[in-house]
Amino acid sequence: MSHTVNTTKNATINPNLKLYSLLILTLTGFVISFFLSKHFYEIRSGFAFFKSFCNINSQWNCDAVALSRYAETFFGVPLSNIIAGWFLSFFVIILFAFNRDWFYEAVKAAFIFSGVGVIFSIFYLVIMVFILKTFCVLCVIIEGINILSLMLVFLLKPSLKSPDFAKWKTFGISTLIIMSLSLLFLNNLKPESLPSSVVNDTIDSILGATQISVGDGKNPLIFGSSEAPITIVEFSDFQCPHCKHGAILMNTLLTRFHNKLRVVFRNFPLDPSCNRSMQGGGGHTVACEAAKIVICAKAQGKFREVYELFFDNQTKLEFVGPLKLVKLAKNLEIDEQKLLQCINAEETQKQLSWDIEEGMRLGIQSTPTFFINGRKVEGALPMVIWEKVIEQL
Repeated sequence: MSHTVNTTKNATINPNLKLYSLLILTLTGFVISFFLSKHFYEIRSGFAFFKSFCNINSQWNCDAVALSRYAETFFGVPLSNIIAGWFLSFFVIILFAFNRDWFYEAVKAAFIFSGVGVIFSIFYLVIMVFILKTFCVLCVIIEGINILSLMLVFLLKPSLKSPDFAKWKTFGISTLIIMSLSLLFLNNLKPESLPSSVVNDTIDSILGATQISVGDGKNPLIFGSSEAPITIVEFSDFQCPHCKHGAILMNTLLTRFHNKLRVVFRNFPLDPSCNRSMQGGGGHTVACEAAKIVICAKAQGKFREVYELFFDNQTKLEFVGPLKLVKLAKNLEIDEQKLLQCINAEETQKQLSWDIEEGMRLGIQSTPTFFINGRKVEGALPMVIWEKVIEQL
């Protein structure tokens, strides 16, 4: 049995399906916006995963949208922080509508909230279609929420009578308080940043470093465009936690700078079974085998998939032997027999040794170590430093 709104002055206004639906929609919008803010801070700081669940392909890629300048507002505040506060304020306006004395004014306010939301949605869809040419799944869901909200509010028949300014003053104050508290709360998701002096000094030291000739190696493992003006050569180890962070940073930078950057992955396992510079022991007992499997995965067109698989499962690698690493890679539809033959081939060992010897010649003491256009960078530095160095180069 549906509830109805009695228009007599002293009648009780009962909650109805439309109001409850609006509460659900606005709360859903807040939750999605919260997730988008979390994702924004993670990917901008380099602590995201290789791919978000909403990173589907080149057309539907929320990582690319989050890394664009259209995802942030003033002072680096993500747009989603403001949208989250807006949805929460909208939610409270709907709560006012459950009170018979506030119903008509609250519906009028909700009509303005939803109308502004739809205008914003159209504007942002235009940006995604014509400028970014990439869509964020969660952003599109928010646009849908805005459109549905406007339709529901319209069905509540907002009054065109003159507003009650006393009630609108309450709406305004509550919206201001909620937006402010929401922004303060969501700002806590932002990782602690380095002092600007440290950032600038680090950038100056990188750009001022002597350029070294660093090759791609034999049968190189490359991400990005071959025509890119900037090359980062990365020496890494699949069992090194900082290398996982470095790999995620490189993945984010490739999305952020697209055709301006290429990354060459080179193996430098801290494992004495293949790296003679680690004769004192390195503790990375399957790093050499992991490196050879990744080299061989390229021959079957699965380099990136195995590379990401090993880093994503890094904490498990130390508990498995070489054969189980092969089984893990086999899950990606790799021919196991061909993979085993390649791992044991002399050419594969030569390719791995080439990387290791080159790393030793370049004086690598730890992983990850990078060379950006020949300038040495030790360690997985914060995203802000990488971005500024690339922009200046």
